[in-house]
Amino acid sequence: MRLKQSTITAGLSILVSALIACDSQYASHHPIVDEALREKIAQQVEGQKLRQIASEVVLPGHNRVSNAKVPEQARPYVGRYKVVMRCDDPFIFCKEGTADFMISLLEDGTAHRTIIYLGSIQSASEDQYRQDTWSYNSQTHQITLHRASGVEFFYNIDHEGNIVMDLDKIANASQVNRDYFAKTKRFPTQAYKLLKIE
Repeated sequence: MRLKQSTITAGLSILVSALIACDSQYASHHPIVDEALREKIAQQVEGQKLRQIASEVVLPGHNRVSNAKVPEQARPYVGRYKVVMRCDDPFIFCKEGTADFMISLLEDGTAHRTIIYLGSIQSASEDQYRQDTWSYNSQTHQITLHRASGVEFFYNIDHEGNIVMDLDKIANASQVNRDYFAKTKRFPTQAYKLLKIE
């Protein structure tokens, strides 16, 4: 039987804390070693939490319980979508190599965008995680991500249920979009297809 990652992480954290507490005499004689150990444990536990957050799509600021629901016609598109991007694309925010770019569309109408680089979220900044809202347009058969700033991102839905960036519409849908990309220079280099993760 496999234990849940959160159970294992919590158990390890309790065990290590107990061991450190029991060895207070050692800690008082070796405070530098003790502090280094505590920092290492904290980093490992934090890393586990971040990986768990990314894998379970339970992201900061999101409330699991919500009475708001997307319309019935949008329900098939609830889920997680992912693509691997190269870090030299100005659209994402990493220095080298590749990163996982993920969008999670939830039933409550929230959209969670996460960038995971080398297996962990790099920081709590808006560059790595942001929460927006989303909607489905049955006439254009598109998903739209709405930022509070007014910038919108448009994704076509292919016959397999994946979502594909509509670059022309993203660039020109509004003056807000045009101004944003002119200012930030963070426009995607290609029309990425994000595969739906079952």
